[in-house]
Amino acid sequence: MRSENASLTELANRGLRVLYELVSIPSPSGKEGKAVKYLLRAADELGLEAWVDRAGSFYATAPRSQSPVVALVSHVDTVRDWYPARLEGDTVYGRGAVDAKGPLVSMLISLALVAATEPEAPVMVAGLVGEEADSPGAKYFLRTAPRSLKHIVIGEPTGCTRVAIGYRGSAKIRVVCRGRGGHSASPEPGSSALEKAAKLVLELGSRGRSVAETSFTPVQLVAGDGSNIVPMRAEMLLDTRIPPGKNLDDALRELEELLPSSCEARPVGEYVEPVKVSLNKPVPRALIRAILLAGKKPIPVIKAGTSDMNYLVRLTESIAAYGPGDPGLAHTRDEKLSLSEIKLAIKVYTETIKQLTRY
Repeated sequence: MRSENASLTELANRGLRVLYELVSIPSPSGKEGKAVKYLLRAADELGLEAWVDRAGSFYATAPRSQSPVVALVSHVDTVRDWYPARLEGDTVYGRGAVDAKGPLVSMLISLALVAATEPEAPVMVAGLVGEEADSPGAKYFLRTAPRSLKHIVIGEPTGCTRVAIGYRGSAKIRVVCRGRGGHSASPEPGSSALEKAAKLVLELGSRGRSVAETSFTPVQLVAGDGSNIVPMRAEMLLDTRIPPGKNLDDALRELEELLPSSCEARPVGEYVEPVKVSLNKPVPRALIRAILLAGKKPIPVIKAGTSDMNYLVRLTESIAAYGPGDPGLAHTRDEKLSLSEIKLAIKVYTETIKQLTRY
C-alpha cells in the first residue's frame, strides 16, 4: 500500500508539471497541433503508446493493450483568449487548466499508473480536438472507435465529487425583427426593430436559470443603417441549450411565445441533442463507487452546457462525465487546478478503470 501511495504521489506531482507545460501551449479550437505534439512526448515518457488520428486528436494506451474496453475521453482544445500560464506553489493557473486539460492530464497519469502493473490493460485515453467548436474529433471517433469499446468516461470539470449523467443539447437560433423605420428625431412607437430585439433580450435574460429549463442566450445583435435612422431590421443570434426530455421543436415553440410582433425565429447550423443516462449504467456506478472509496460524497448532476458526451453516447450508454476543477471557472480568466484536485481525480479514474476492466 505504501508503495502504491508513493507511486500515486510521485505521478500526481509529475502530472502537475505536465499540466503546467500543456497549459503553457495555446490550443484554441482548430490550432491544437503543438499541444498534441507535446502530449505525444509526455505519453512516451510515461511509458505509453501514443498516436494521432486523421482528425488530429491524441490517443494513448498501455504498451501492450490490444482491444480497448474503456476509453477516457477529454479534449485538447480550449476557447480563445489565451493568456500566459503560471505555476504558483501546487496550483496551475491558465486557459484550459480546468476545461479540460486538467481532466485530460489526470486521465493520462491514471493510465500510466494502471499500465505500470497491467501493461495489457484494455484502456485508452483520447484527447479530442474541436470540442469547443463543432467537435470534429468526437465525430471522427464515432466512425473509428474500436468495436471492443464498452465504456466511456468523459473528462470534463465536475468539481471532483460530481458525476455528470447528462448534458443539455444545443442549437443556434437566428431571430430577425422588423420595424417601420423613420427619423430618429421623432420615432413612432413600434417603429424600431432594435427596440423589439432589445425587449426580447430582457425577456430572455430571466429564463433558463435551471438546467431543467431551456435557455436562450443572445450572443450577437446587429441592427442599424445610419446615425439618424430608426432601425428597420435587427438580427440576433441565440445560443440555445435544451434540457434532457425536450427537443429543438419544443425550444422553438417556447421561443415563439416570447417573440414580439414582426419577429421571426429559425434554427441555423447543427442541432446537438441533449443526453441523459441511467445511474445504473456501469460507468456512473463505477465513478460513484470510486468517489466513495476516495472518502468523498458523490453527487450526480446534469450539466448546463454541452460536451462530446452528447455525441459519444451513440457508441454506448455506459458513459458519464467526471473530472477535477471547478466548472464555474471554465471559460473564465480565473481557471486554476491544484495538486490535491489532480491527485483525487487520479484516484477516482484509476479505481474506475479497475472496476470497469476488473483489474
